[in-house]
Amino acid sequence: RPGVAYVLHNALYLQPCARNVAATSLLASRGPGFALPADCGFERLDPNSEPTAAELAAVVDEVYAASTASAGAMGENDAGITFAGDGEPLLALETLVETVELLRVRRNGLPMRIVTSGLVGPEIAERLMGSGAVALGDEDARRETRIASVSVALNADSPNLYQRLVGPPNGAAGFGQVCGFISALAEGGVAVECTCVEHPDVDVAATRRLALALGARDLRVRPYFAAS
Repeated sequence: RPGVAYVLHNALYLQPCARNVAATSLLASRGPGFALPADCGFERLDPNSEPTAAELAAVVDEVYAASTASAGAMGENDAGITFAGDGEPLLALETLVETVELLRVRRNGLPMRIVTSGLVGPEIAERLMGSGAVALGDEDARRETRIASVSVALNADSPNLYQRLVGPPNGAAGFGQVCGFISALAEGGVAVECTCVEHPDVDVAATRRLALALGARDLRVRPYFAAS
């Protein structure tokens, strides 16, 4: 149904949640001129009708069954499953974890990842790492039957700028919250990638240094789209 899934860069994106933590969603942070490709199938999810794990897993089954692949993968070019969208996927952590468990039983070798704001608190980090749904350390990551990596949006290198660009509910303290989330996952053995939008006011080099100091493996820079 509309809003549950879309396809981008050969990856299947699942939207488990329509709710957001911050005033600015990850998609909105790309700038007022940003829009996903019209042919990717993206639609905003109905906040009154978020999908169940069974529904999300059924979408994966349908997409992979329609592909030419076997054994649950679409070949070497398979970009896998990404939990992301206009909402914060970790606000639907139970649904996300249950979806991963269903997919582990049904299919082998599905690369999976989460894209998150990181504004979810230390208890979510602990629950995620203790769920068995996310790979901890390189040995688990090679199995490719769990969440192989978590991508966290780190859109500034200072509390005040982060507050202005992201609008976390706890103000400037949100910056420390996302930094703590990144550090907790990295220390727990999760492969963490940070992303940063190349907003005119953002010092990308400083943000990269911060991301690496927190334990992220890399910082991916996303272009900013000003109003046309």
